[in-house]
Amino acid sequence: MNALLNEFLLSHQELPLDGVGVLRAASQPAQYDVAERAFVPPTAALSFEQLTADNAVSMQPLVRFVAQQLQSTEEDAFEKVMLWQNETAQQLQQGDAVAIGAFGTLHQQDNHVVFLPATLQTGFESIAAERVIREGAVHQMVVGDVETTNTEMEAFYDQHEKATDRWWLLPMIVAALAIALIIWGKFLR
Repeated sequence: MNALLNEFLLSHQELPLDGVGVLRAASQPAQYDVAERAFVPPTAALSFEQLTADNAVSMQPLVRFVAQQLQSTEEDAFEKVMLWQNETAQQLQQGDAVAIGAFGTLHQQDNHVVFLPATLQTGFESIAAERVIREGAVHQMVVGDVETTNTEMEAFYDQHEKATDRWWLLPMIVAALAIALIIWGKFLR
């Protein structure tokens, strides 16, 4: 039964456990780890939500799935699912931990069911990703909302820097005029 439940969880992204809760699987895409300079593979995050009166869940998809896999009637599949779930609920009430396939274990703690997820292996490893900078290579880039190339941006900044290299010219002219006015004012008296 565990193999069927594992398959159901992977294909439907949730596993209802009547009277206990719902186990949900959400896949997380691959991510870039800046500190390690590597791409981390995609993972599956598992969460458990204990059932309350507000969040009842339908058992019908699970029963249909088990009936299809065992090639039996839905009544037989319902009996098998309920038998497994009753045994699970009973083990939890006795304080035993219940393994949910390779996904983790359920156990009861202070009248609450707690799920301890297992570390899932995806079969993928991290991939090193070093930044490649090629001098003189032309590539497209977006600056603001304008698409341009890196050579055009280099030319723009070179031109901009040349224009700002003469910042000292205006203060020198003002200082020369001030000195000229001071000297002219002294000799005219």
